[in-house]
Amino acid sequence: MDKGPFRIPPGEYCYRVEPIREGEVLSREISRFGKDLREYSYCKGYKSVLCPYWRRTDYGTVRCEYLDREVLDDESADPRVSLKLLAERIGEEAARDFPRDWKLADEIKICGVNEDDEDHWANLD
Repeated sequence: MDKGPFRIPPGEYCYRVEPIREGEVLSREISRFGKDLREYSYCKGYKSVLCPYWRRTDYGTVRCEYLDREVLDDESADPRVSLKLLAERIGEEAARDFPRDWKLADEIKICGVNEDDEDHWANLD
């Protein structure tokens, strides 16, 4: 994947909000969101579309592939499960010492790219 900043959504978040198109059906499998599922229902009539560089792993972490940064997924439904999955992969001590960043885990932009650009949310009517 070309790591061009043009692919990063505008605004402060690692996603953009778009209207759901007529007839569009979104998956309801929240466990896949951030992995192979990149769009999910946001609120009535709208969906969130993740930045192509934001990834949730199967082993309890979240990645910003643009910055090549990985942190423990403290914002998951159960952070203890995230820590356990990571510990199984890299060991308990390394998992306890693994970097944490609540902003990245909560889909708040840490790269700063396009952060000052107009946010699409402002134009949703």
